[in-house]
Amino acid sequence: VFAVVVIILSLLITMPKMFGISPSKGFVLADIKIDKKDNENSNAVEISGSIMNITDTIRKVPNIRVMLLDGSDYPLQSWEFASNGETLEAGKNLPFSTGELNTKFSLAKRFVVDLATPIELALRRKPE
Repeated sequence: VFAVVVIILSLLITMPKMFGISPSKGFVLADIKIDKKDNENSNAVEISGSIMNITDTIRKVPNIRVMLLDGSDYPLQSWEFASNGETLEAGKNLPFSTGELNTKFSLAKRFVVDLATPIELALRRKPE
């Protein structure tokens, strides 16, 4: 059973289209901005930017994950935003915004914004 799971996961990573999953390769994040909200009772931030399709075909937009890390790059908190099946034409940009994210940890040192399919994100538990 374990061997079958490993084989399926390997296929999902190397050939996601075989399972009807559009890989995230060919997308990049650009113009990322982190806006700290001015509120004495909250550590809220809003992260915005653009998703760029640098391929020459229309592609399904992958999900975005934001991770809040401590000084040892240990994930403290994360948020995931689904694309809901949106597509993006070749060479085009799609703006995004997380809305207000309430951070709960004073030990936080940095944010990592990641763009990938749900399976790719699940396999990337820590930032690269």
